[in-house]
Amino acid sequence: VPASYEVSLYLPGINYSTLEYSNAQGETISVEICTANDSYSINMEKATLDTVSLHNTTATVISQEYGKTDIFWTTGDVFFVVGGNDKEAIMRVAEGIVLLEK
Repeated sequence: VPASYEVSLYLPGINYSTLEYSNAQGETISVEICTANDSYSINMEKATLDTVSLHNTTATVISQEYGKTDIFWTTGDVFFVVGGNDKEAIMRVAEGIVLLEK
């Protein structure tokens, strides 16, 4: 968890789970974890796309002109989306996610 943020929302589900961090300034970082049985939409209109290496795969970085950034990547049949306005903080959160095998 980035400094000054704390968990503000946790919604576990079978095919889709959400975790949200918030700070005192009202900024949020969301973490979405989805299975192949789910769908997720991100507005790509006027967005800038880039890629980064993350968890031994290539992640897509989607930067909106209004400041929001989403990082999207897949691992097997699970996909992840980490989003927020602080690109460095969301990258640290994405790098800190660990997929545990049952």
